[in-house]
Amino acid sequence: MAFPITLAERPDHPGLEVLDSAVTALSEAVAALRAAELVVQDCKAALAPAVPKIDDPELAKRLAVWIYWNMPEVPVAPLAEMATGLTAGRAQQAFFKLSGTHASAVACAACGKPVAVRSRDEMKRVLTAKLKRGVLPICEPCQTSRRPEAPSVYVERPVRNTAATTFDREVLTLHAERGQPKTIEALCLWGMQKVELGPEHIRLYLQDADLGVAAALNASREDYLEWLEGWGSVRCSGTTTTGDQCRNTAKGLTGLELGEWLASRAKGGYCAVHGG
Repeated sequence: MAFPITLAERPDHPGLEVLDSAVTALSEAVAALRAAELVVQDCKAALAPAVPKIDDPELAKRLAVWIYWNMPEVPVAPLAEMATGLTAGRAQQAFFKLSGTHASAVACAACGKPVAVRSRDEMKRVLTAKLKRGVLPICEPCQTSRRPEAPSVYVERPVRNTAATTFDREVLTLHAERGQPKTIEALCLWGMQKVELGPEHIRLYLQDADLGVAAALNASREDYLEWLEGWGSVRCSGTTTTGDQCRNTAKGLTGLELGEWLASRAKGGYCAVHGG
């Protein structure tokens, strides 16, 4: 790939030879990257066939669980079949019961011990929350001891914004009447985030808090709530044998910010069962 401006076009330009050389080097680097990506794709395709076949059921189960937690690159489907002797969705459902919990690399905000997770997806959510937002979760034992009525921080997590108080309504109404924006706290995947409501959003917010927040985030109310409830996960685009949409999460599409989630959902994706 040659530089688009040639010496014949600008023979008087002293830097064209240097530029041409630099662009050539860059194009070679891009070509090398693309070749490496193809190698990575081939390596990923070779993972499933490389999962060993073991006749001993107990050994097969123990090895599959160990690989699941220690080699996240290996797809779930062949491990589930290896551990359970079943196939497709039934194998994965049974396997997730066998895989148990695993200590993550994230410490509990209360006791400082590693937080136990129940799946790779949950591991990713916990790590993403820490690395991107500095949010540390509370482990289940600490959660239970503090709030017996809410044994899991994830299960009890709110997925609806509360209506504005009387005072807040007065303040918001005043801003709307003056044509001024107002920043509020609204629900996001990991807790609360600041959202600026324009005057038109404030009017919607006073009717329905979720509607106003969604409009300010350039989303519909339904999409915003689906994003919250699903932990920013995109549902698999595949279909079951009955013709219904697969209920699994598309591989690698979980814990997404709202904009990423909307774009990824429109593009679609597949779980391990359907080729993800």
